[in-house]
Amino acid sequence: MKKLLPIIFLFVFSFVAFGQTDLPILGKVSDLEGFKKVYITTESSQDRKFILMALKKKKSDLEIVNDPKDAQFFLEAV
Repeated sequence: MKKLLPIIFLFVFSFVAFGQTDLPILGKVSDLEGFKKVYITTESSQDRKFILMALKKKKSDLEIVNDPKDAQFFLEAV
């Protein structure tokens, strides 16, 4: 039993470490300077509409694209 417990902990922590490999690249807001084409990804279409309305109200110069291939950066609302 004493040998089994460290092996279990080793497996648990190794899965946590491998789960960290697909994290998104996060940067500073200044890295987006000059980018205008944005793709918005949300959990629901209503959330997407809410964000679009907020951007229109703000009169942003961002161009919302419908295809991720056309985007210069992504805005993910979770």
